[in-house]
Amino acid sequence: MSAPMDEQRLAEIQTRVDAATSGPWELCPSYGSDFYANVSGPHLRGVGTFVFGDGTEAEADKALVLHAAKDMADLVAEVWRLREERHSTNEALDDAVQALKERDLQIAELENYEQLNPQQCPKGLHADWLVDSEYAHACPWCRIAELEALTPAPIQTCRTCGAGYNLGQPCQVCAYRALVAAELKRQQEDPHDGPLASRYTTPHDLPEVTPDVTTGQCGYDDYHDAHEWADKPHVRCPGHSYETDAEVTP
Repeated sequence: MSAPMDEQRLAEIQTRVDAATSGPWELCPSYGSDFYANVSGPHLRGVGTFVFGDGTEAEADKALVLHAAKDMADLVAEVWRLREERHSTNEALDDAVQALKERDLQIAELENYEQLNPQQCPKGLHADWLVDSEYAHACPWCRIAELEALTPAPIQTCRTCGAGYNLGQPCQVCAYRALVAAELKRQQEDPHDGPLASRYTTPHDLPEVTPDVTTGQCGYDDYHDAHEWADKPHVRCPGHSYETDAEVTP
């Protein structure tokens, strides 16, 4: 058995097939009794003269030669197709092998889990179930039925604050805390925007109050014009002049 054909060898054959006159080759008597050519196209494509002789083998040789161009072209194309198919198959096999390895890992992980043991309802009222322990367990559905049949206590424990409250009534402690929180929020509101805001003519401003303007002296004896005291708003000094001295002089 010959060695597998590599791609270089196959490419060389492909080159010779592509360069040769394509088939089919047929006898063309107008050019001679042994002249063969490709007459399938609009123009004659000559091949050459072949003398095959007589006999069975000669006829076989003739058939081989005349069909060589087309047969070799088909064979080369089929080889390329099979190589491509083999490449795709190898890739699929690689993917399958990888998937099997991952599945084996998953199976190994599952084998590490504890084996689940079946449990049965002691009363035979419910379906079986599985647990990860070898000990017997009470039927969960029977336990649920027992709890649903219990009468609730008249005094319940609030899950929010932990205080006790009457069954069917709201928790008084939580209700009181909610009222206190609401009152604190109301007191912290902006007096101009809250519900206790006064209705002034100018929003967010208190009514302007203008105190009486006095004319008290500022205490300076030198001559100066009338002015308003810097540290006493709405108090105005009338100033100090010659007239003031004349009024004071007896």
